[in-house]
Amino acid sequence: MGGVHGLAQILNRIFKNIWDRCNPVFQWICTFGFINIMWLLFRADNIQQAFMLIKRMITLDTLTINNKLYDTFMLGEIKELEKYIKPLSYLRENIPGLYMWIALAGALFICLNTENLHVKKFKHTFFTACQTIAMLVWSIISFAGVSTFLYFNF
Repeated sequence: MGGVHGLAQILNRIFKNIWDRCNPVFQWICTFGFINIMWLLFRADNIQQAFMLIKRMITLDTLTINNKLYDTFMLGEIKELEKYIKPLSYLRENIPGLYMWIALAGALFICLNTENLHVKKFKHTFFTACQTIAMLVWSIISFAGVSTFLYFNF
């Protein structure tokens, strides 16, 4: 994988002038796609499985989403909200993966419409301190679930 990363860096340097003239959204999509395909090569059991998965991604073959993936977005906080806001549970029951799609749309909006930390000048304010503390506490509370260690098989 290090070799592929190095090759991508070389290609990026060779075509830097062309790449820099491209739309930032196009650059983001290309980088995101490249990384996801490379992760498949890293994660697949063998090269045949990796190529089969890449083919299925490109052709959108068997485009189904496992309900377990939907369930990962059903946070305890959302369950509590549904107790008080009844239309939310109705929408969740009638729109498969509602919370997953909301999270993906929100993440995409943030990625495409906000400045990253390399561009934005960070300002230490009371509000940013409160935001950081709230996110830290929420993250620690959300660690209750058990996840599989990615490098377990290596």
